[in-house]
Parts: sequence; C-alpha cells; structure tokens
Amino acid sequence: MTDYILTQFHFSPINDDEADLLSAFLAEHGYESFDYASGVLDAYVQEPLYSDDGVAAALSSFPFSSHIIYNNVKIESEDWNRQWEQESFRPTTYGDLCVVHGPEHTDYPQRPYDITIEPRMAFGSGHHATTTMMIEALIDAEVEGRRVLDVGTGTGILAILAAKLGAAEVVAVEIDAGACENAVHNVDLNGLSSKVSVLLGDVTAVKTAQGFDIVLANINRNVLIDNMPHYAKALRKGGALILSGFYADDVPLLRNCAAGNGFELKAEHSLDGWHQLIFNKI
Repeated sequence: MTDYILTQFHFSPINDDEADLLSAFLAEHGYESFDYASGVLDAYVQEPLYSDDGVAAALSSFPFSSHIIYNNVKIESEDWNRQWEQESFRPTTYGDLCVVHGPEHTDYPQRPYDITIEPRMAFGSGHHATTTMMIEALIDAEVEGRRVLDVGTGTGILAILAAKLGAAEVVAVEIDAGACENAVHNVDLNGLSSKVSVLLGDVTAVKTAQGFDIVLANINRNVLIDNMPHYAKALRKGGALILSGFYADDVPLLRNCAAGNGFELKAEHSLDGWHQLIFNKI
C-alpha cells in the first residue's frame, strides 16, 4: 500500500472560497482528498506524486488574497484513510430521499435511498458541493429504466445511486487505479455488482456509442472540455449530460464547447461557489 503526504495549508485571514479554489488547483497536481475547517485545508496526496513544484504551481494559479503557509506530514498507508474517516467522514442526507454513510456508522437518518460508502480515496463521500449537486440532479432526473454512464466515478457514489434509482444499466469509469478498486468495493458493499460495471480508464474505455440516456461527469473544466466529443458520442439523441466540478468563470467555455458538440443547455445551478450545467443532446 502507498504512503501518503498530508499537506496542511493555513489561511490568514480565513477565506473559505479561496480554500475551495486551492483544492481544485491541487487536484490537478495529484491531490485526491481534502478537508477544510477553521482556516486550515488538509490535502492528501500519494507520496510518489508529491512535489514542491506542484504545490508551488497550485499556489501560483490564482492571486490569493490570503497569506498561505503550509507544512507536510507523512502518513503511513494503513493510517491515512482511517484518520480521514474518523475526522471528516460523517453521514450526509439529501432531502427526504437519500442518505450516504460509512459501514461503521449506525446512528443516521433513514432514507429510501441508502448508500454505503467506504471512501478509501476520500473524494466522492458526498460532502463536497459538486457531489451534492450531482446527487440532487440525478435524483431529479428520470433514471428508472435508463442506461447511465458515470465518468470519473471516484468512490462510485453516483453510479450506486443511479442503480438504486432503478437504472437498467450503469457503467462507471475511473482513470485512477486505486479509486477504481475502491469503486468496485463500494458497489459490492451495496449489493450492486450485477447492476454496475466499473471500468479502469477514461471515457474512451467505454466502447458503446450513442447508447446511454444519461452521462454524469464531475471533473475539472479542462477534462470536461477535452472529453466533450466523447460525451456526445456516448449519448443518444435527447439524452442528458450532467456536469460539475468547475467555477463560474468556466461556465462560458463549457457552454460554448457543449454547443459546438450538439448540446443544448437545460439548467444551471451553483452551490458554495461551484457550478453545474445540465444539457440535452439535440
């Protein structure tokens, strides 16, 4: 198992929005999970992927108004996820319909759609604003009997929910081998191995063309733009493309890219500074 580096970023003065921005920039340099409280951002990266240059690049990606200092702590592989779960992973509810919790949680509200997640790779536990918007959009979509593709599945949380909502077939893809293994584990935890297929790779790992009714992608702006032609190819006419993982400044670029690939904007949402776009294929 791989050891991790915990990088702790201290913001002075405290700035929650800039902590979210830094998380997004760090994700482009290998960081895979984050926790933020009281002006301190905890960011986790596998030790082989850590570099001082990567941190410096993330910090220089935006003119941060806060003074930011950081320190690193090495975490042994068997300890890092347990530490994250104990400190950060709590049951989360979404209205009256959905609850996400860990296998060790016993005291949580009951909901019709009950999802068990063991977030070994942390991101995708349901706490982040982008995951929240994706879950809410998926609940509102007409999923029953549909074919769903979840790109960048992470812990598998959206693929699992799609299956529980009655999707006829769910295919999930994940480019990170560790996260892919975690998604398979979580699908099995929920008893859905026969309904959800998890593939290692990006959207090009999916061979079926124009067969999906819904495509989900909660990824950063650059990946979404690069893969827009593949999303168009995967969706049938009239199918829904649900995107998140980006900021307000990214919206015009994404809207233009989607329009150029045969999509029409259906809805736009925002939460805690993050944005979501929902398109139909025309």
